[in-house]
Amino acid sequence: MAGLIKDDPTQCMKCGFCMSACPIYKLDHIESHVARGRNILVQHPDKNNLLKEKIFEEALYFCLLCGKCEAVCPAGISSSAITLNARRDLVGIKGQTLMKRLIFRVIVKNRNFMALLARTVAAIPGFSSRKDAAARHFPDFVSGILHGMKAPRFRVPFLSRRVDEWSLPPAGVPVKGKVAVFAGCLFEFFLADAGKKIISALAESGYEVFFPKQQTCCGLPACASGDFETAKEMAVRNVTLLAGYDHVIVGCASCGSTLKQYGHWLKGKPISEEAASLGSRVKDFSVFIRDHLTSKDEVAEKIKVTYHDPCHLKWKQGVSAEPREILRELQGVEYVEMEGADNCCGLGGSFGIMHPDESRAIQSKKIESVIKTGADVVVTSCPGCMIQLMDGLTRYGSPISVMHLSDIVQTRGKTITHIQDF
Repeated sequence: MAGLIKDDPTQCMKCGFCMSACPIYKLDHIESHVARGRNILVQHPDKNNLLKEKIFEEALYFCLLCGKCEAVCPAGISSSAITLNARRDLVGIKGQTLMKRLIFRVIVKNRNFMALLARTVAAIPGFSSRKDAAARHFPDFVSGILHGMKAPRFRVPFLSRRVDEWSLPPAGVPVKGKVAVFAGCLFEFFLADAGKKIISALAESGYEVFFPKQQTCCGLPACASGDFETAKEMAVRNVTLLAGYDHVIVGCASCGSTLKQYGHWLKGKPISEEAASLGSRVKDFSVFIRDHLTSKDEVAEKIKVTYHDPCHLKWKQGVSAEPREILRELQGVEYVEMEGADNCCGLGGSFGIMHPDESRAIQSKKIESVIKTGADVVVTSCPGCMIQLMDGLTRYGSPISVMHLSDIVQTRGKTITHIQDF
């Protein structure tokens, strides 16, 4: 699977610039856990046999796929793509585990089945609250599986049940165009309130908003586990559903960076041109809404806000200024920059589950930076980062709230409430 830059490991200059940027290498100083080391390993003449070795497999998965190494690479190499290609080769030799096949090919790939499974869990007596229809005790149950990481509660009804397929501008607001929204799995099942606010903000800004309810996972989790074929099947489905709209708005940094790569994923397939076109029309919510905010109502309660840069937004998409510009313009909001705002939060998808100690060490540095700002709220543009920040702030006993950018944009004129919730 070709990356957006060069994914040829022979182009690695072995300069070591990646060592100064890699969050993992800063922790353990292990050569095979940094881009340069992996790029050398995947060129080994006996790579196929080497892939069978447990230590090589561990090296391939000791990566957050954050892309920060690519930002400092003089040769412009996409080491993330190189690592993903090696994971694909590993799966080709050793096969995928039964659990991962079940998760990616049966559950995640089938959004309706995934929703049914989630609703079933949420309906189990003792796992649900009728006031909120949220599975209150399920996160405690899975906390052991997640090595102590607190999981967010299912938000029933899910996003696709909370919004219509089409959301129109309010009466009297001129229609500027039609956009589609890609929600991703976390907005659908865990952060439905924020997902709905993305759609509301777009509609209020004058856009007819299409929310395709048959969309599926972006495919990144399957791709990151080496199951490229399942990831491509998900991509084909999403490309078909999202064709023909002026813009496709995404509120998840990881999903956005993934949709932009569909043209590379599906190169050579009949749908490749549509996939490339989709990638060019994908815009992060912050980029799109920055130029379409119509109201600057003052919030009822003045608050201090800081911002965390998601890796897949800054390093993969080059978006950093727009969220800050929005926050600085909101009346009643005092924006304060945190130290190391663009440092990784440590989640990295399944990395946080596979390597909890390293994930938590990176998380701790981020949480300390957040707390030092004295902010009331930390805002970010990625639901995965939100979950990691919520977990860390809860672990530190901090009252700081975590919000998606859409939360605070749509909270104008209202009192900011504490939404940190598991």
